[in-house]
Amino acid sequence: MKKVTGFFAMLIGFFCYSQITVATISSDGTIRLTDEFQKVKTHFSSTLKAQNNAAILIDYQIKSDRSDSGKEYYYVLGRNEDNTVKVAHRLQLMQSSFIYDFNDSGGTTTCSGCPSGCNPKLGSDGYYYCTPCTDNSTNCSKSTTVGTNYP
Repeated sequence: MKKVTGFFAMLIGFFCYSQITVATISSDGTIRLTDEFQKVKTHFSSTLKAQNNAAILIDYQIKSDRSDSGKEYYYVLGRNEDNTVKVAHRLQLMQSSFIYDFNDSGGTTTCSGCPSGCNPKLGSDGYYYCTPCTDNSTNCSKSTTVGTNYP
């Protein structure tokens, strides 16, 4: 019986940790980051490392957009100093909390190549793609990491 109880405790801990609250919305509409947001930064850094990308992200924002099918969605966007690398991960809005799910089926997507354009955008299929570079000077490339790459 001990083995079964231990297994369930481990399973519950796994699912609790795979989703964290990274921000809340106050009654006046202000978004406030939680202490857990640091795990997002760590996760993004680990994702870039796994993609052999040496970029250092300096700015993080919680944003909303409309997918190609017109559905509103929320995501965390991290970018480097010259705006040539952008990392995105979808958020779930539950009541007044933004939930970051490490196991989100869309994964964590990196768009890199140019400072204008080359932005992560959610397609109607539920997966990210990268918009084209608007200056046509370079190509935009996409990398997606899916899985349990916890910080």
